[in-house]
Amino acid sequence: MDHICDMMNMCRPSCNVPPRGCECGDRNNFCEQECPLPSTTSCVRNCSAAGEPVDLSICDWYIAPEQLTWLPTAYAHSAHCACKLETVSGRLSNTAMCVRKFLIAVHQNMSPDLKATMKSWKSQYCNDFMCDPQYLIQIETQFVPIAYKVHVQAYNNCCCPNNPAPYPYWMALMFNYKGITPCAAIAGMIEAKGPCGCDYW
Repeated sequence: MDHICDMMNMCRPSCNVPPRGCECGDRNNFCEQECPLPSTTSCVRNCSAAGEPVDLSICDWYIAPEQLTWLPTAYAHSAHCACKLETVSGRLSNTAMCVRKFLIAVHQNMSPDLKATMKSWKSQYCNDFMCDPQYLIQIETQFVPIAYKVHVQAYNNCCCPNNPAPYPYWMALMFNYKGITPCAAIAGMIEAKGPCGCDYW
């Protein structure tokens, strides 16, 4: 399975020097080794984050009724909270604006076929209260790798010296299947495990 990780660039650690033994593990085929976060306030050199100010109401896109027909509900809520970063000092910085816009644009432009498939899964396996385990399997194997990859791309595109939180933390953050995670907890987890690394977040 290691070739899958290499192909998707998921094994690249967030630190400059990878820790010993950092390689793709069995769980989800992603590197689970946690790297120490660089203590820096400088963004990547010779990189310009396209982060013109936008109204944070754009974050409401994730929880709009139309999007909830296909996005996993817990993921949509977590993405909405992560997008707003309400308790984070750098939430209005150029890099934060860039990441915000990049991710929304990617989600908006995901293929109609993928959206239709996920809408079908949700309609078939979920009701207003819970989802069948089969739905979680489909989401974890088919959608989660895509979602994580675009978050890595967003950080890279927007001049962040770090990567998002290591995969297991990110999974717990964005796909809390046991309930809705409070926004303050999501913002805190991003600051602790997956900050951009500059622009005060």
